Amino acid sequence: MKISSRAWVNLVLFILLAGLALFTFYEAGRESTEQPLTLTVIDPGKISQIRINHRDGETISLVKDVHGWRLNQPISVPANSRNVQRLLELARATSYAQLDVRGVDLKKFKLDSPDLYVEFDDIEFAFGGIEPLEGRRYVRVGQVVHLIDDGGYRDANIALAALVNPALLPAGFKQMEIKLPDATISRAEDGRWTAVPPSASLSADAMQRLADEWQRAEARSVETYVPDGKALGEVVVRLQPEAELRFEIVAREPELILARRDIGMQYHFTAEQSKRLLLQEPLKSRQGNGQSP
Repeated sequence: MKISSRAWVNLVLFILLAGLALFTFYEAGRESTEQPLTLTVIDPGKISQIRINHRDGETISLVKDVHGWRLNQPISVPANSRNVQRLLELARATSYAQLDVRGVDLKKFKLDSPDLYVEFDDIEFAFGGIEPLEGRRYVRVGQVVHLIDDGGYRDANIALAALVNPALLPAGFKQMEIKLPDATISRAEDGRWTAVPPSASLSADAMQRLADEWQRAEARSVETYVPDGKALGEVVVRLQPEAELRFEIVAREPELILARRDIGMQYHFTAEQSKRLLLQEPLKSRQGNGQSP
């Protein structure tokens, strides 16, 4: 049967209209898909204070200033920015379920006496128990109980040592003197370095490289210092503006461990870093970007 031109036109219009209807339905469905809820809607980058309270342990407090994050309780030192950022991600953790706190038995979720509290500025997170099916953690924020992945609890239940910046020396200071067990190098106001006792291996360039090593040195890990036995020596670094840091040499092999008794922390370095920091071999110029490992 022959189809008229008008029929062909109507058929094409029908196909186009049907396609448009399907497209519109698809787009509407996609736009109406709910975004996953989060514990809060605050921007982690705008948080300026963090407080971690363990029910049976210490309280840890951090503040953000123009130089970045800094611990101010129980010790005052620059903070490990990487681990602080992981902690801040808790603010936007996915909430898989929500319950009004007024309609639940808090004891059932171990929220009647939480073991851990975390505060971001004026927002408090109370951590309860784990639900048995998915292994997710109950967290109370205001008048709502949420379920989140347990990784948020592990990031929040962080040890003090893990929040300490692994850099040996603070930023914004210049070294004026480094007193090692075998030599002391000092820089005068005119920038020239001297060594006591004088050494052929400690040229002006070598002393500058040694100072740079200390300025850039970052420990591979930081741990709580528990004095055990006699120290193997001491390194004293005098900084400008006026400051003095003392490091006890706890071990040289198989790794270098330097401890700061004043803050109760010890810094662990590789054997290669040990050679460069303690002059166990002549300093040499290194190719590349000159950064410590």
